[in-house]
Amino acid sequence: MLQSGQRQVDIKTLRESTALVWKYKMGEMVSLLIHVADRLHLFYALAYELGGRPVTTSEVATHTGLHRRWLLELLRGLAAAKVLEYEEGSDETERFQVSLEMAEVLANERDSSAFAAGAFAGGPDPALSDGLVRAFQTGGGMTYRERSASLGKDKAKQTMRMLGVWTRKALVQEVISAMGGGGVVETLKNGGAVLDMGCGAGVAVNCVAKAFPNSIVHGVDPDYISTGIGREDAKTEGLHNATYFEAMGENFDEGIRYDFAMCLDIIHDCPFPDRVLASLLRILKPGGTLLIKDIKSTGSFPENLKKIGTLAMLYGFSVSMCLSSSLSEPGGMGLGTLGFNPPVAKRMCDEAGFVDFTTHDFKDPANLYYEMRAPGGKTPGLQANPASAKQVDLSDDPAPCFCTCHHLRMAEPALVRGRL
Repeated sequence: MLQSGQRQVDIKTLRESTALVWKYKMGEMVSLLIHVADRLHLFYALAYELGGRPVTTSEVATHTGLHRRWLLELLRGLAAAKVLEYEEGSDETERFQVSLEMAEVLANERDSSAFAAGAFAGGPDPALSDGLVRAFQTGGGMTYRERSASLGKDKAKQTMRMLGVWTRKALVQEVISAMGGGGVVETLKNGGAVLDMGCGAGVAVNCVAKAFPNSIVHGVDPDYISTGIGREDAKTEGLHNATYFEAMGENFDEGIRYDFAMCLDIIHDCPFPDRVLASLLRILKPGGTLLIKDIKSTGSFPENLKKIGTLAMLYGFSVSMCLSSSLSEPGGMGLGTLGFNPPVAKRMCDEAGFVDFTTHDFKDPANLYYEMRAPGGKTPGLQANPASAKQVDLSDDPAPCFCTCHHLRMAEPALVRGRL
């Protein structure tokens, strides 16, 4: 950690500064939610056309003709931001309401001196909100590959800046070291095979390749711009054991069976995460270990409201990016940012055929870590060890570490259906 002269950084002040800056980021994302809702005439519909009463998501969808899954994410995001009032219930019965006072601020454009919705213009890229409005109308989405093609290398490199510190500091030394009670590290030191599924620009691939020069490390991602950056960086660093592939996760198979695979904040973005998990099971060695890092949530919106202070920001991320990707294929699951929560993760990984599923809470403020094993095999040390969760503490990292998609300012081209 940097020091200024003889003065050491005060951890309490650092945490307060971090919280302050992320509060501004949350404001940015909530502003986008308000703008999109205003463009969809949602506040007006809630306040006047639906009588200002508490209504379910399905009622809003039926009245407006907008896609229910998109509306659910938007309504919950606005409720988390306390823009809308919320009545607890199931996904089908929970209700949302705009108060009389909030209606004056966001819906009464005719004669309210408090009207403020017009101040929200959708951020620096109006094309983003244009794409989102179309998504609410069509139910479709857009892949990160399509977005990356419209932005070029600079935005991918911006993402690397955000992820680089955490990856260099914690991925190998803390997280991977805890997998299999330390057995994964021993395997990779001796020369194993590693796969990073959804590697983006290769920050993790190159970090692991550098840490384990006797192992081969493969990165897979459909975004050729991001993998190109990873490939260039590997060449610059002389990492001859790092190789990149442009491929879909559910179809990838180079004929190699891996000792260790990782998915770092990408499962919730996939239209068909079940197919990706099935692919990972197929290409892992018997007894091989899979690590999935994904956003920390409870699986219950009411519980998330109580426990996650940045919940409105996460829903902003979801509406603007993650949900779009997870709905970018017809029939996509549409998990969104908070969708791969512990109950869903356990169910989906069990259904895929993994065994020894373990949830690790390493005191990371933003993420959970899921460890599991492909069935079979007698490789020592690769069995999941629940006790390893006690050996890792990431609470010294004051900043939330979200997934790659959460740090890109996306300019949306015309809505195109595709795949992550």
